[in-house]
Amino acid sequence: MLPLYEATDLKKASPHEFSFELHGHKHTFKAANDAERDGWFHSLEKAMELGKVNKETTRDSEGYKSEMEKLSESMKAPRSCSAFTDLAQTPRTSLVAPLQLPR
Repeated sequence: MLPLYEATDLKKASPHEFSFELHGHKHTFKAANDAERDGWFHSLEKAMELGKVNKETTRDSEGYKSEMEKLSESMKAPRSCSAFTDLAQTPRTSLVAPLQLPR
């Protein structure tokens, strides 16, 4: 889970890339083409705007607290390095899921 309400510096780049900064780290993504990149860019831009407006409401919600608790618990569980190796073998496009924005 990425707190997009804290993300900054959303930019488009070539070829087919976009990036943003979060907690001092630059996150760069590459789409299959410019149209796909522009779709992701627009979705992230809207999510960042909505997140900033709704930050307190979101963080105070039971759903958010529940998900954060689950993530916290999963971080305590032992992990296998093979999971990371498998991700490295997976094409980038299959690691990206569509962003669902509230209507």
